Amino acid sequence: MRKIDAVITWVDGSDPAHRAKRLQAMQNSKPLSWNASMETRFGDTGEIYFCIASILKYAPFIRKIFIVTDAQAPEGIEYFFKNNICGPEKIQIIDHTEIFDGFSDYLPTFNSLSIETMLWRIPNLSDEFIYFNDDFFLMSESQIEDFVLPDKNLVLYGEFRSVWPSLFRAVKKHVINSFKDNKTSKFSHSLVQANAAYRLGKKHFLSSGHAPHALRKSTFLEYFSENFDVLTKQIEYKFRSRKQFNPIALANTIELSKKLTCR
Repeated sequence: MRKIDAVITWVDGSDPAHRAKRLQAMQNSKPLSWNASMETRFGDTGEIYFCIASILKYAPFIRKIFIVTDAQAPEGIEYFFKNNICGPEKIQIIDHTEIFDGFSDYLPTFNSLSIETMLWRIPNLSDEFIYFNDDFFLMSESQIEDFVLPDKNLVLYGEFRSVWPSLFRAVKKHVINSFKDNKTSKFSHSLVQANAAYRLGKKHFLSSGHAPHALRKSTFLEYFSENFDVLTKQIEYKFRSRKQFNPIALANTIELSKKLTCR
């Protein structure tokens, strides 16, 4: 049976060491969006346990679960090993230093877009993989074909939207905000998705929701090998910025240009 990997990004913002690094970064590099550094963005209430449990229960085709984090490890993982639900080799902690190997000058980072941009660099990651936030849960049995078809086409979920309205709204808000004392604006998920399609010269983008995403390591490798300067510019922001692009949207746009599967 074909197997692919799952990748989960996780952080515990209440950890004193992590919080100290984050506050120091905020002093040295003011976030461009006011909601990019909110405490709640880095909160942990134990959701990752249920995320992992749902993958183990409902997605037996998953080969390994990689948890990407910053010098931390979520509590409760040992439960799965002690109760013989899975072996220790099934779940692996990946530190930011591993995926930013060769790019250590950009660490520490508190930017989910930057971290997502580097996920394809996880050692021994399968070419097709499924990306989860730590608060994503599978609610029923899943098949590998829900994410990757037998011909290796990825299954992408979302709806198409025009790039220009999203970019126009962002410019309008930026102009309005320039007259205010607080010159930071709210981070826009739609904008950074539109930014990805615009960068690739496309007029539409697939607007995807808060759900697991099927991605391909080789797609990122090929693009960033040819656009190294894009990679370094993308990861220079310590906190999410409207000047960035959504790497998932970038990958989706590339996949769609190859006429691969979309739902």
